[in-house]
Order: sequence, then structure tokens, then C-alpha cells
Amino acid sequence: MFLQEKFIRSAVPLLLLAAALFVSSCDTSPTGDPPDLKKPIVTIVNIPASGSHFTTSPVINWYGTDVDGYIVAYQHAVVTADVLLAASVDTSDAAQLRAYAAANIQLPGPNSNCIPACWTLVDVERSDSPTRQEVRLVAGTTPTDTVVQFFFVRAIDNDSVSSEIEFSIYSRSNNPPETEITTGYERGGFFDLPDTSSAYGGISFDWKGSDKIDFPSDTDQPEFDFYYQVFGPYNKSELDFDTLTGKFNGDFKIDTNQVAEKLVLSSQDTERGGVWVQSTSARVFNLWRNAPVADTTREGYFVIKVTARDDASAPDPIPDFRVFRAIYPRFEKRILLYARENCRFGTSPGEISCTERTDGIDIYRWAEINEYYRRIFVSAGYTDVDTTRTRPTKLQIAQYKLIVILGDGSAPSYTSDDYAGLTTYMDLGGSVWVWSISPFGGSTSEQLNAFSPNSVPIRYFRVTGEYKDGWTPRYILRSLGWSPTETDTIRPENLDQFIGGLALTGTGLDDFAVDLEKVQMTYIFKRGSEQTNWYDEVTFRGAPHTNYFVRDVLSTPLFLYNSYFGSNIPDNFKRWVKPLHGTVIAVRQDNGIFKTAAFGFSPWAVEEDDAVNIVTKMTDWFLN
Repeated sequence: MFLQEKFIRSAVPLLLLAAALFVSSCDTSPTGDPPDLKKPIVTIVNIPASGSHFTTSPVINWYGTDVDGYIVAYQHAVVTADVLLAASVDTSDAAQLRAYAAANIQLPGPNSNCIPACWTLVDVERSDSPTRQEVRLVAGTTPTDTVVQFFFVRAIDNDSVSSEIEFSIYSRSNNPPETEITTGYERGGFFDLPDTSSAYGGISFDWKGSDKIDFPSDTDQPEFDFYYQVFGPYNKSELDFDTLTGKFNGDFKIDTNQVAEKLVLSSQDTERGGVWVQSTSARVFNLWRNAPVADTTREGYFVIKVTARDDASAPDPIPDFRVFRAIYPRFEKRILLYARENCRFGTSPGEISCTERTDGIDIYRWAEINEYYRRIFVSAGYTDVDTTRTRPTKLQIAQYKLIVILGDGSAPSYTSDDYAGLTTYMDLGGSVWVWSISPFGGSTSEQLNAFSPNSVPIRYFRVTGEYKDGWTPRYILRSLGWSPTETDTIRPENLDQFIGGLALTGTGLDDFAVDLEKVQMTYIFKRGSEQTNWYDEVTFRGAPHTNYFVRDVLSTPLFLYNSYFGSNIPDNFKRWVKPLHGTVIAVRQDNGIFKTAAFGFSPWAVEEDDAVNIVTKMTDWFLN
């Protein structure tokens, strides 16, 4: 037993050595040509059967095999019999059909025009059912048309080898789709710039297609393609349209064959090629690309035309059109003052009256106030300033570098509609200075008027909240169990404590004072038929209706509230008087695109020399 084991142990190394010598003597390099790669095979399943007729896109089935690898993709396409016959293809000859398909059907891409067709690519790995696909058969332009067509399919394996092309014959009829542009008409128009940016995204349009005859259910509509074009510019008189909807009136049409003259742009599919896109929206811009360069603001009317194409590639025979107005802002002028009349026909305390007193003393002051607004800007050197008492149109504001909103009175003068027309203007680089009582609608003296995160005050002025002083409660005699005597000069419940602004260091601005004599002559004191001015009975101690702001860190505070009481309100007044001294009443910001400022006090109440000084320094900051 021992000798046997010893022999085995000594023999093993000898055997291994002999095997190694044998292997080393063999030539392991390949000889001859490598084996041919085998084509994959694709077979169309007879579901649906060749020769079938459809009124909607059918689901077509096939399968594929590959003996020396695996299939990675399928490609399928549809070509009408008319196209094949026009190319002199004998549609009864399978070899001619396969040769035509291989030579003429294109791979999709930006340089493909998809004439006669492009292959639809099906990635086996990414598709849940790569051999069972809904195929868009072609249909005619009317429901009575029947279109005979050939469906082609081939497989691609992991060695990029294509199978033979297989085909079936089908036919289809169809009801065409309908197109609807869903974007409403914007009466003020849209701003148009030569290019988009982070602040300007172009003019947005949305549309949709529907095919209610072939697909009655709203939840079971087919996929649509769309082709859109924009034409213009036109003069308004050249187009007959409804100014509420932007739709053409009656049978009015435009000649869309005027491509060279009026076509501005059209849709392009950069991935698949061709003009038909699957998007249901578009942003258009640079509408004056074909017009000469201009240094002044221009406007014009344009027409967008959208055509839907359904799952049979049948276009809507009646495309949808919408007229829209576009404004190209050039900001060629300097300043526009917007000052809306804000007096009252009632006789409530704290208001500026729009009427005349019965004793013949005129207390309608709005013409005087508006003249004052213009005068302080002219005195500051801006003799070319323009004014408007009605909300400026988009065309107006597009001409100015700075829009100044001025307001006085007892109630908020400006609403969200006034700011809505200015937000896009600011996004484009225009600047806005609002100098008004309650610039953002604050009307309460009891609590802060806080703004929502994406609101205009926060987004454009960096003001998060606004508080308004005034009369609380309203002036009704004896409402607090107190009535004035002949020696009383101050009513405890009136909050007219604003006597001026304290400029913060580093702003380049100066302190200013309120013109108490002007204030004394302006506001109504008593309600009812015994309407009088303040100076008849009570001496003003400050201007009413001043606002202070809560701001965020992106804005710069400019002025602080200077109160008649300072920081020390007498104990017997603390019940009525708010501690407003030192609160922020004016802010500004420069965010790199536009500049804004918000002043929450009466421009009319400021001493005129001080107002001119404010205008001089603020407009210099805005325009330089």
C-alpha cells in the first residue's frame, strides 16, 4: 500500500509536465474566416389579418428571433399604396416592396423629412410589449376616403444586423380631428423680446385636439400631432376679429400662402424631423425678426395658426386661428407719472373731497394735487415727464424706463390690476417707484397686512407686510365717550402723528418734513351734512394714512417714521396712538434686472422743497 501511494505521488508531476509539453506544441490561433453573423428573423402575426380595414389605429403583432444573439430593437413604418405606385413599385412583388422600404424609409432625426416615411423605433428593453404596438395608419382628408397602405417592420439584433423587412397590407378611413387654441385673448397685448432669458420666457400659447366621432369618450382620445405657424405683423385694420376672443369674425381668413411676406416662424421637430410636433404648447418670441431694426417701441398684430393631426395622420381641414397683439419695448422715454384720482364724493372723516362746500369754498383739490406731482419732477430737472390719470397700457409703459405711481387720499388707490400690467415690464428691465398711501392695499390700523410668498409686494418690492395708520375708530362724536371742548386742540383718537421722514445713513437721502398747513386744508373732519375742514375745529399734529413696512433682507430701508410723539407717547394717549416712531416707511431694491421702490406716505403732504429733493435723488438712482 505504501509503495503504491509513493508511485502515484511521483507519477503526478511527470504527467503534468507531459501535458504541458503537449499543449505548448499545439497552435491555438484561429484559422480560416470567422462564421457569418446570422440575420434576425421577424414574422408578422396574422392578428390583425393582412387586408383588414380600420377606422382607428390598430394594434399590430409580430415576433422575432435571433439564433446567434438577441434582438435589441424593432423598426416599423407605413407607406401608402399611392406613394408606392407613384414610385413605380410593383406592389405584388415582395422583393420590390422590401427594396423600396430599405432604400427610402428614413431613420428619424433633425435632418430627416420623413418622406415617404420615417421608421418608428421600438427599444426592446424599454418597451413593455415591443412586439405588440399601436400603429398609426394613414387616412384621407374626408370620411369617405379609404387609403390602402403597406405596414413594414424589421428587427435589429445586438450586432446591429437587420432582419429582412416584412410587410402587411391594411386600409383605413377616418373622421378628421378638430383643433382648438385654448389661450385666451390678452387685450393689453404681450411683450415680445428678441430672445428669452431667465426673466422672459416668450409668449405662451396652448392648444388641444379632439376626435369625438372616432373616439366619443373624452378620456380615450388618441395622440395628436400639431403643426403651428405664426404670421405677421399686421395692422389692426387688416384683420377682422373679435377683440374679446381673438377669433376671426364670420368667414374672414388670411392668406397663409404669403409665406415669404408674413410667415414669422413654424414648428419643427428637432428629434423626429419635420414640422409636426407632439407638444400642446409653444413659446414664441422675436416676432420682428424679419422687420428693420427700430429704436422706438413698436406694436403689431400677429396670427397663430394651429392644425391638429390625428392618429391616422389626417390633418384638421379647418385649422384654428388666433389674433394676438405683440409689443416690443424699447424704453426710449424716461419717466411716466401715473396718478389716479382718489378723492371721495362722501363726507367721511379723513377723506379728500371731490365736491364743493355749500358756502362756496372749493375743497376739490385733485387738479391741484396732480399739478403738484408734475411740478416736483419738473423742478427736479425732468421737464420731459409724461403724466396719465388712467391705468397705463402695456404699450405706454413699454416706452418708459421708469414708471412712478403716485397716490393720496384715505383709501388704497391701486389694486392688483394696476400691478399686473407692470410685473412683466419689470421682468424685462423696467423700473417702478410707487409713492402712495397704502401702495399695496393696506387699509387696517389694527393689524399687519401680510402678503403671500409669491405676491407682487414680496416678489418685486421685497415688502412682506404693510400697516396703515389713520383714524381708529372712525370719527363719530362721542364714540369713545369723549367730545371736544373749545380749548381742545388734539383729539386723542385721531392717529395723525406723521410729521416727516428720517433718512438712514448711507442712502444719500435727507430728512424731510410734512407741510402741516397743506394737510390742514385738505382733509375732511366731520361726517354728515355739517361737512367742514379740519382747520375749522381741530389743529392737525401730522399727516394721516401713513404706512410702514415689514421688509426682507433683499431690500434697503430709506426712511423711518418721524412721529409727533417721538418714542415717548403720553400715557393718556397710548390707548389710541400706535408706537410708529422709527418704523420703516420707504424701501428700495436693485435686483440686477430692475429697480423698485415703495414709499408708504403721502407725496402731497411733503414740503415741496423736500419733495423735489427726494425726486432728484431717487430718479438719479433709478436712471443712472
